[in-house]
Amino acid sequence: MACLPLCAWAQPISQRCLVIGDSIAVGVSNHSRCLSISTGGLSSWRWLDRWERALETVDPEVVLISLGANDADDRRSFPSLAKVRAKLRAPRVIWLAPSEALSMASRNWVRLVAEQHGDAVFDLPQRHMQKDGIHPSTKGAQIVAGRLLPE
Repeated sequence: MACLPLCAWAQPISQRCLVIGDSIAVGVSNHSRCLSISTGGLSSWRWLDRWERALETVDPEVVLISLGANDADDRRSFPSLAKVRAKLRAPRVIWLAPSEALSMASRNWVRLVAEQHGDAVFDLPQRHMQKDGIHPSTKGAQIVAGRLLPE
């Protein structure tokens, strides 16, 4: 099992880092050599239903999480985000905060889970977003990967 479900083209995949989450995570992982467990369009609870067991098979040093953008104000969001984080043993975990164009509840839940674990939270670069205001552009994804993930 070299990568789930997406490999970063012809680059060798590093087991040192892991990108997990939604379509934003897919975009960022395309610009890294990290293992990716990412699927576009999933809420945090649906991501957990689909990929929870996969987290037991990896032991990265760095994890980048992009979840919550598809959650809206659903009551399942916070417990799902907290459960995802509880499954991780990595010494360094970084969360991508959902865009300001989305629910403030989702942004707050991500920040609260991160704060409870001493994790970093990174806001997406607003200058490098697609027209929808939710997804980073190619340049934005490159910036996120370059700043936050090991080479």
